[in-house]
Amino acid sequence: MTKREFRGGRSAQSNEENIEILTGQRGSGLDRAVTYRDLASTGIATLKKSGSGYTIQKQDDGSNSAGVGYPTTPAGFEVHGGFSSIMLRWDAPKYRGHAYTEVWRATTEIFADASLIATTPATVYGDIVPTGSTFYYWIRHVNEKNKPGAFNATLGTLGQTSPDISDIIDDIGEQMRQSELVQDLTSDIDKVGARVDTTEQSIEYINKNGTKAYKALWSKKASASGITAGIGLIAKSDGTSQVAISASQFFVFDPNKPGNLTPALAIDKGKVIIPQALIESATIQIIQAQEITADYVKAGISIETPTLTSAVINGAELNIGYGGPYNGYHTRITANGVIYTDYLIASGGTLDNMTINKDCKIYGTLYGVDGEFTGTIHASQIIGDVVGAKGYTLNSINDSGDDDTSKSFNVLGVNVAGNPADDLSDRLLVMPPFTMHWSLTGRARLYFVATVSVSTGQKNVYSSRPIVSGESGSHGTEFIPSLSVKIPAGADSKLVTLTVTTHMTSLGAGNSFRTITLQAATVPVQIFRTSKQLS
Repeated sequence: MTKREFRGGRSAQSNEENIEILTGQRGSGLDRAVTYRDLASTGIATLKKSGSGYTIQKQDDGSNSAGVGYPTTPAGFEVHGGFSSIMLRWDAPKYRGHAYTEVWRATTEIFADASLIATTPATVYGDIVPTGSTFYYWIRHVNEKNKPGAFNATLGTLGQTSPDISDIIDDIGEQMRQSELVQDLTSDIDKVGARVDTTEQSIEYINKNGTKAYKALWSKKASASGITAGIGLIAKSDGTSQVAISASQFFVFDPNKPGNLTPALAIDKGKVIIPQALIESATIQIIQAQEITADYVKAGISIETPTLTSAVINGAELNIGYGGPYNGYHTRITANGVIYTDYLIASGGTLDNMTINKDCKIYGTLYGVDGEFTGTIHASQIIGDVVGAKGYTLNSINDSGDDDTSKSFNVLGVNVAGNPADDLSDRLLVMPPFTMHWSLTGRARLYFVATVSVSTGQKNVYSSRPIVSGESGSHGTEFIPSLSVKIPAGADSKLVTLTVTTHMTSLGAGNSFRTITLQAATVPVQIFRTSKQLS
């Protein structure tokens, strides 16, 4: 970075060069002054209009996310597999300026194999994949400046979907068809009346590795009029065993409760019936239930219900009222809190930093501390401190060669109408500033006194600094600032006048003369009420 280019000294040339540097007309531009307009146009600062001009609106300390922080490492990352989707969830990020979360996926746990599959502003994501899938996942947060943070971990987090139950059933059916035990239970018994047949076998055979192996089979079958039932067991030396039951109905019951034959387990018409069960882990493809009580319910794709009662929904996107203009719904709430709706009814609440783009009708009372309007305001009645303005012409003054010690001039007169009957309060009238031109001949002292006065006695006075001329005389201008005066409440109209009195004292042996001029000009007169009260 080069040193500053400003020039030292107080000479007129130094001041001129420094002003050119500040305005960017001279030098490299690194020392150009930055104005409020520059800050506002670039979005660095927000300006607020005040009575003395514009000020920079104070930013909060971060609790309202005024700044944009660096994305934090994701926490609480979990992966849950279903049948046709894998659900990912994580804790909501707490840094300022969060925009969205990236979701990466791979078929291995090595990130180099991963690819970006989705971005979401929510804290959950459902990845729709085929049944029996295995994937690894990573996530990272991104802020509003598109700056990504660190991934949740180096190695991927495993997610798996369950295989299709029909495929599992088909696989078990194939194993049953190849089972010696099932073949034994389904073999025919001599169809003579009713008969029970028992089979007990201990078999030695050569397995696929060419070594001896053993298996033992026991079965008992019953047959009556062509209807068979059976039960059997088989154990193999390779560590496998089977138990098979051949029956159109199967019951398990407590024999110690002969008066209550409710089954603990039953199979009837291909369906398993269990009155009560304790199951630690289960995979169910389709479930129909009258009532479900659970600590946690996770859905990877969607939950459909006509009524959702006593729910706290965190980190979600809500779409309500099908057929509307917002993604096909009448009301839409995004995951980052933006509400879109085509109709809103509210009976209370608080709004901060709101922008109304189109027409708004207020049928009640509107209360405000201050504000700014750039358009036209139509009102049948305004009560309060409303500033009105009306243009008036200053009286021209051209008084030359006068040696009077003092002389008064009428600069402006304004008639103010009386108060409305329903607004009996004081008003404040503000006279405009103006500039007097003067010249002195001879050695003398001159000063100006400006007075704004009301016909009822109220007034405000301004006295200028003394002006002293030499023997050869001098000339110049005198700025008279804006003066205000309070007009007391009352039904009668009042006259407000602005006068200037010059006071001159000779300081030399001879006579001194002065010349006073004021050019006629149209100027605004303001009053803190409606401008209709000015006439």
